[in-house]
Amino acid sequence: MAPAGVSKKDRQAEKAKTVYDVMMKEAEDASWQESDKRAAMRECRLKEKEAKHDAKLVSKMERKALEEAEMEQMQIQHEKRAPPAKLTQAEIARRQALMAASVARPKSKATSAVVEQPRLEPNLNRRNSGHIEASSVHEAVHAITNLDKGVRPSAMTFAEFEKRTLAELREEKPGLKLSQLKEQVFKLWARSPENPSRLS
Repeated sequence: MAPAGVSKKDRQAEKAKTVYDVMMKEAEDASWQESDKRAAMRECRLKEKEAKHDAKLVSKMERKALEEAEMEQMQIQHEKRAPPAKLTQAEIARRQALMAASVARPKSKATSAVVEQPRLEPNLNRRNSGHIEASSVHEAVHAITNLDKGVRPSAMTFAEFEKRTLAELREEKPGLKLSQLKEQVFKLWARSPENPSRLS
């Protein structure tokens, strides 16, 4: 029931006024709301960033609390350790005997022993006295017969070798030019045991 003295018209006006005030308040609140999508996204990212930061702080605080609890527990365990047991005279004597025995026995050190240098022997595989080089069977037989006699093949000059070999090559290869024959002679001279540079 309405109080006496207030007419129906006044009540309706007052009701309309409160409805109008509520609508105006909602409109004003809506005008302050951000309608830009970018700004809304920025605000959302900012809130997410703050939430992550808060979560990091909480985990850091939890970790610190766990660490402190662990340190306290270690401290308590350290304090609870029993003091060292009392030593008897027999135990003291045994320990002293062990220490004296370890001091009396010096530790064996690995000493480096001097090793004598072995006597060097010449390599028999590389001696020139028994070494024979020949490019044909005839030269090998000739070198072996001279080796048995203890005579080394005599040194020969290139001119002598060329004269003798040119005649043999002309018979073997009659179609070659003189320059080609001389090339062959030079190659044979390089491999020949009669070459003085190969004798040494």
